[in-house]
Amino acid sequence: MAAGLVTFYSLYKICLSEYVNKDTASARNIVNFKKKIKLPTKKSRPLVLKYERKYKNSWSILIGVVIFIMGMAHFEKKGVQEARKILQNIKTDKNSRVIVQINGAKKELLYLYCGSRNCAAFNKKTNEIVYFPQSGHSYVRQKEI
Repeated sequence: MAAGLVTFYSLYKICLSEYVNKDTASARNIVNFKKKIKLPTKKSRPLVLKYERKYKNSWSILIGVVIFIMGMAHFEKKGVQEARKILQNIKTDKNSRVIVQINGAKKELLYLYCGSRNCAAFNKKTNEIVYFPQSGHSYVRQKEI
């Protein structure tokens, strides 16, 4: 979307520049048209341009930071909801089960989540979370086919 707008604006500027370079009457026509629709016809001073750039940059950064913080708050709220759902499933014993080999012994645990390298499961007897690598575990089927 942004690329299309930039392309459109650039082509507009190129066409306008070529029209103005044809002769002085063309340039006068453009200035008169801009005056009719109340657009500025003079270039801004360098001092004005400098401070306009500064405040536009500062507002852009502020808006970007606010959007970032709002996004983080949204993902935090979503994570809390997912965690509550998992806790409810653990209480009602609806979570999937995995069989993991820990210290040579196979244990059946309640599956929580897998990340990029490790998975997490909950041991209901000892009330602790166990982390294990993504390989070397199997799921227990809940319902018979």
